[in-house]
Amino acid sequence: MMESGSTTLVAVVSDTPRVPPSELLEALAGVAHIVHAGGIADLRGLDTLARIAPVSAVTSHDDFVAWGDLIPESVELIVEGVRIFATNMIGSPPDFLPPVRARLANDPPDVVLFGHPPGAQVLWLGGTLLMNPGSARAAGSHRRPTYGLLEISSMGRVTGTVLELDPVP
Repeated sequence: MMESGSTTLVAVVSDTPRVPPSELLEALAGVAHIVHAGGIADLRGLDTLARIAPVSAVTSHDDFVAWGDLIPESVELIVEGVRIFATNMIGSPPDFLPPVRARLANDPPDVVLFGHPPGAQVLWLGGTLLMNPGSARAAGSHRRPTYGLLEISSMGRVTGTVLELDPVP
């Protein structure tokens, strides 16, 4: 995987428009991997993201209706020894949906990425980093589009940040 210094960068997006905005594509340049946490308006958007870096995507309830079994409900990956679990819906932390609660109790990953409920957030719960990148689509003038960035050191330390994009006119 590509690294920035001794840090591997993993982008996290959700709720992407049919055509990902150029500002998002520019911001993702140089990441080692992109995780899409659901809300996929068009599969061609995933193809566009895949030109930047490998993409792992999960389905939301709307995506399942549109894309069926083409996109899994969850994915797991390991980056620099950090175990990452992505799914669209987890409940409202710390009140998790039963499958997520069981996963966290029995085999907790280092990072949980999710796209629903909507709203960007980064929080630690015990030894697990939870991140919702928010929406890559702006919803009116009161909310700017956002994406997430995981920075994973070669020593396996991870930090998560949600970054804003300029709204698309």
